[in-house]
Amino acid sequence: MSQSCSLRLGASNRDSGRGGSETPQRRELRRRPEPSFVPDRTLYLGWEDRGGGNDWFPVGRLDVVIEPPQLRFRHLRGAELARAAGGFYLAFGFGDLHGDYYSTELFPTFHNRVMSRRRPDFEEHVSRMDLDPSAHFTERLAVDGGRRMTDTFDVFPKLLDTGGGQYACRFFTRGFHH
Repeated sequence: MSQSCSLRLGASNRDSGRGGSETPQRRELRRRPEPSFVPDRTLYLGWEDRGGGNDWFPVGRLDVVIEPPQLRFRHLRGAELARAAGGFYLAFGFGDLHGDYYSTELFPTFHNRVMSRRRPDFEEHVSRMDLDPSAHFTERLAVDGGRRMTDTFDVFPKLLDTGGGQYACRFFTRGFHH
């Protein structure tokens, strides 16, 4: 499931991220969001510190405009706290802790967490999540978390304010303890 990402690097900003081996990537870093950028959906990237107490840190935020496709990723304060706790590394391609990253395609860090529609078990997977097979990738990531065995990142949705002090959120439960 490889897909390139067309991004530009701002000349005044540093790029400490690394491009993939498939297609050279260009990254664009901006210090301020574009005034017209109002996301339709927001997902968060969490990181688990498996080395010291299994603490979770919200380290990034992915804002998505559905049409025309626009995406923005930025690190959160949790990334700085996770670095201070030790063991945290910046997600692939997001080398500047304080920059904003923009794209019209899904960033590789998130792309490899979305199940391909070509997989034979795709329909069963979305059915288990009570989603339609045509569900947008943000809906699928919000429910299944995009968990990979190769890292300690997890994706979770923004809580939806349903009014009256009530909030809603759909997600998979992998297990819990008290």
